Amino acid sequence: MLLRAALAAFASLSALPASALVVGGAVTGGTSGGTFVLLAAAPAVVGDDSFGSPDVFAFDEQQGAVLPFDLLPNIGPLLLAGARFNSHVVAFDPAGAEARTAEGHVLFDRDIVALFTGRRLLETTAPLFGAPGTSYQHPAQVGLELDIDRVQVDPTNRRRLDYFFSTSSPGDMVRVFTFAAPIVESPVPEPSTWALLIAGFGLVGATARRRVRAVQA
Repeated sequence: MLLRAALAAFASLSALPASALVVGGAVTGGTSGGTFVLLAAAPAVVGDDSFGSPDVFAFDEQQGAVLPFDLLPNIGPLLLAGARFNSHVVAFDPAGAEARTAEGHVLFDRDIVALFTGRRLLETTAPLFGAPGTSYQHPAQVGLELDIDRVQVDPTNRRRLDYFFSTSSPGDMVRVFTFAAPIVESPVPEPSTWALLIAGFGLVGATARRRVRAVQA
C-alpha cells in the first residue's frame, strides 16, 4: 500500500493533462479594423462567410486525436501515423467582396508542431481533427494564397503563430497542431509528498536487499 501511494504521488507530480488551448492573441495591423476574438467553444459553422466580421477568430478543435496515416503538413515536419495532436483553428472571414487585411499573432499553451494552410490539407484534416458538431463549409475554398497570405511559427517562441491575412469571401483559415503528449514538470513537492516518495523508495530498496540475502543463503 505504501509503495502504491508513493507511485501515485510521483505520478501526480509529473503528468499534466494532454489537452492544449489557444490562450490569447492580437490584431496589430491591417485594414480590417477588427480585433482578436478567442472563442470559448467552436462555432456551429466555419467557412462560407459564416463569420462575416473584421475580427480574427481562434478556437480549439479536437484534443489528443490520433493521426491515422502519415501526413506532411504545409509547414512543419512529416507527421507519423499513430501520433496524437491537439488541433486549433485561426480564421479571418470579413464580409463583402472587397479584400481586407489583418496582421497579428496567436498564442498557444503548447509548442506548435504543424500548420495546415492549403485547401487540400484543410479538407483532409477537417473530418479527422475538426470540432465535433461544427460544420466546415467548403474547406477547400478557405486555404491561404501563398503569394499574399503569410503565416509562420515565431522563431523565438514556438507557442506563437504570426499571421498576415488578405482576403474577402469566403475567408482565410489555418489549422494548427500542437503537441498532445503530457508535459513533465518538476514542481516542488509538499513535505507529505516527499515523505511518501522517500518511504516508498526505501521499501523498494529493503525488498531488494532481502531478495539478495535469500539468494545468498
